[in-house]
Amino acid sequence: MNSPAAIRDFPEIYYLRNKAFILFFVMASMALAFFLAPVHAAKAASGDEVFPSFGNGPVEVRIYASYFCAPCRFLEPELEPVLMELVEDDKIRVTFVDVPLSRAIPYIHHFLYALNENPGMENAFRVRHVLFDVAKERGGPDEIRKAFEEEGIAHESFDLTGVFTKMNQYLKEDAIRSTPSAVVLTETESALYTGGGSILEALEAIKTNDTVSENGEDA
Repeated sequence: MNSPAAIRDFPEIYYLRNKAFILFFVMASMALAFFLAPVHAAKAASGDEVFPSFGNGPVEVRIYASYFCAPCRFLEPELEPVLMELVEDDKIRVTFVDVPLSRAIPYIHHFLYALNENPGMENAFRVRHVLFDVAKERGGPDEIRKAFEEEGIAHESFDLTGVFTKMNQYLKEDAIRSTPSAVVLTETESALYTGGGSILEALEAIKTNDTVSENGEDA
C-alpha cells in the first residue's frame, strides 16, 4: 500500500480550460445554492460576506484543493499545524480555494455555510476534515448534512455570489491546473507549487523568510 507521503506527490489533475467553464461554475453554484439552502433565512443581510481567508501576515498563501482529490485529503492533516503556526505568528494570510468540480459544489457551499456560522480557522479545518471524509465515500448533500449534524457543525446559508466571483478571479489569475497546489505571493514575487511535498517545503521556507524556493514556478 502506498503511504500518504507517496500518494500526495501525485496530484489529481483538473483542467480549467476556458472561460465558459468558469461561467458554468458560477451559474451552477448559484443555482445549487438555491436548492441546497436550508429553509431559514440567510445571515448575510448586513452585507458582510464570509470568505475563507485567515491571518494578517505580509505573505499571501492560496491553497487550492478538491474534496475528491486523494492527495489533498492526505495532505490536509499535515497542512493544518503548519498553517496554524504561520497565521498565529502573523507571517501569512492564507486563503482556501476549492477547485470547482460539479460534484464538489455542494461541498464548497457547505464549507462556506459552516464558516458563516463559525468563521474561526480551527472550525474551518474541522469542517474540511468532515467534508473530506464524506467525499471519500462519494456522499451527496444529504450525507453532508447528516455528517454535520453528527459532528455538531452549525451552518447557515447566505448569498455566495460575491465569494464565488472572488474565487474564480483567483483561479484565473493563478492559472491553476492541478491539485493540491499553492500560490505564495510577496511584495516582490510569486510562485506556484504543486504536490504536497513542494507545498510543505514552501511553507517551511516562509518560517525562515526564504519565501519562494527554487522549486516553485513563477505564478
